[in-house]
Amino acid sequence: MTTAAIYARLSQDKRQGTSEEGASVKSQIDACKRFIKAQGWTLGETYADNSISATSGAERPEFERMLREAPSIVVAFKQDRLSRSLMDTLRIKGAGITGHMCDGGRLDFSSADSEMLTVIRTAVDSAEGRKKAERQKLATLRDAKAGKYRGSIRPFGQERSGEWVPAEAEAVRTAAKLIAEGRQTFFRTAELWNAAGLLTPATGKQGGKQWTSGTVRNYFTRPRLIGKQEYEGTLYELKDWKPLLDETTFEQIQTLINGKRTGQRGVSTSRSDTKLLTGIVRCVECGRGMNSGQRGAAGSTRLYKCPTVKHQSVVAEPLEDAVSLHALELLNQHEDSKEQAEETSKALAALMSEKRVAVSAHDEWMEDAAVAGLKPSVLGARQKAHDKRMAEMDDEILRLNKDMKVSIFQLSEEPIDLKNMNTRYLHGWRSVSMEQRRDLLTTVFDSITVERAGQGKRFSPSRVHYTYTELGTKLADRWAADMEAYFSA
Repeated sequence: MTTAAIYARLSQDKRQGTSEEGASVKSQIDACKRFIKAQGWTLGETYADNSISATSGAERPEFERMLREAPSIVVAFKQDRLSRSLMDTLRIKGAGITGHMCDGGRLDFSSADSEMLTVIRTAVDSAEGRKKAERQKLATLRDAKAGKYRGSIRPFGQERSGEWVPAEAEAVRTAAKLIAEGRQTFFRTAELWNAAGLLTPATGKQGGKQWTSGTVRNYFTRPRLIGKQEYEGTLYELKDWKPLLDETTFEQIQTLINGKRTGQRGVSTSRSDTKLLTGIVRCVECGRGMNSGQRGAAGSTRLYKCPTVKHQSVVAEPLEDAVSLHALELLNQHEDSKEQAEETSKALAALMSEKRVAVSAHDEWMEDAAVAGLKPSVLGARQKAHDKRMAEMDDEILRLNKDMKVSIFQLSEEPIDLKNMNTRYLHGWRSVSMEQRRDLLTTVFDSITVERAGQGKRFSPSRVHYTYTELGTKLADRWAADMEAYFSA
């Protein structure tokens, strides 16, 4: 009895019940099984490549396995599911496979005439596929330029028209402000939205799910939040769209996200057990960031330990207290926090606006230069200068963001009493989220090291040495002057 294998390709069946039914892998396989049964054949191996486009050029792992195993007959829903190009057809021929399609088509190489017809049909299908992709690209570009929202699901916080969904919009705007100021994490945002019953927008079987820190982070990267949408690297204005965020807040969040991706804070952390000083305190012997661990079994004394065997380890709690108290001493020197935050915010907005203008001007110049046929060396030099300028602007944006984090941080309504620093202030400090405390520490401290002590000696804050950031240096100088004035009084 003849045995026939099945090959299927694609992903979701969005056309079920229409003439295009069979777009999903499962639907294709079911249709192929019915075809095989109608022919009186035996079902063999099933090969299925999921979510792989015909025009992407991506490798099809199951297609390659099919060619290696070379079943004599393979059934597919339609020819374009099996063969995407003339090269695919020739490889199928080389494997000795005959293709049968549920619509009656065949990849038949049994004679010169049938081979010719198969090749012609493949060429026509391939050309039509490319034309269809080109038409779709042009239609998408036309919609983008016209300012039409192209998403298949309404965005969280808004209708597809751009109007706000009140409860969701308020949640987005509140979270964005806190995230931009460094006072709320993406993880905490996800917790709050889920607790409020604010799930992701749903359509059909898609969406309607709880938020995670990752989906919240991705959500806040979407330009539609400021009334724009991206297509192939270019931003287009959305027509009649009511932005949820102003551009300054949006850019602050992008800087925060990019800082975490590129490690601009310079802190190496252990994702599995990140404590207050993980990666911030460094081994005095080799300079590596120290990780948190236990001296022995679970519940024993917690330490910061260098990853290098037999290098330094320091008892965690007294070190964290000493560093936290000194950080509070410095943060207390940041005068006029409200006014400073407003000034910093204005400077940040102006710099971001300048950056947007510079990017737009550069892109326009590059397009004109390409049309004019300027040499690649000229274009390369221009791009290099532009990249350098963007890097300098990004550094300044990061610095202003750090300054804002300190400006908005207030542990209590009253200034901290430097004469009586005690656990009262540490208790308030610990009530702040771990992520914000770590951000504030790396805003003022560039690195921290601890001198080695002799065997059996107790920890002393005097053995802790700090290297300050630019902002930290200014605050440390003010703190030192205050302490000198206090002790000389």
